[in-house]
Amino acid sequence: MNIPAPTLPSRTARAEQIIATAREMTESEGWESLTMRGLAERIGIKAPSLYKHTSNKDELRAMLTIDAVEIIGNVLWATRDNEGQFHLSDLMAAFRRVATEQPELYRLVSTGTTHCLALRSDPWRQLLADMQKWAGTPVTSIADTELIAITLWSSAHGIASMETDGRYPDTTFADTVWATLVATFEPYCSRQRATAATPPRP
Repeated sequence: MNIPAPTLPSRTARAEQIIATAREMTESEGWESLTMRGLAERIGIKAPSLYKHTSNKDELRAMLTIDAVEIIGNVLWATRDNEGQFHLSDLMAAFRRVATEQPELYRLVSTGTTHCLALRSDPWRQLLADMQKWAGTPVTSIADTELIAITLWSSAHGIASMETDGRYPDTTFADTVWATLVATFEPYCSRQRATAATPPRP
């Protein structure tokens, strides 16, 4: 199984530079500290020039959120084994890694639809929904039911938020929480076992 990511709107080279710089500044300084003027200065252009590529900071947040979901999706899809199969332990390890390595961008993902006005209306809302569905397909493909997949994702997002916010006493404790998540849900991911047990065709 290999499903391509939804196609993002075409961007100019300058727009790509703006988004990449905004991503770096968000991760190093936090989204709330980012200003359009500071972003323009970092790039070396005047602030009004930014608005040729993004309407405002809220729309920029929508772009960053969707890009972050794409990054998470690419990391999850890359966990397939040599037979092209997904395994819950690999998926959760990858998800944890990308969330904790880029905590500020992960926070945009986890709060985007709540705090970003652009993501509440089309075309951004539909693009985000399509991107989230694609990014979640590796988990959905092994979960017994859609409800199991949703419950699993809800738990994983909660744990990732707790860890990125530093609310666990230490990394060892967080390791145990993630291991417990996997152990709890693996019995409900029978499709990964059934697929793995199927011998390859000659």
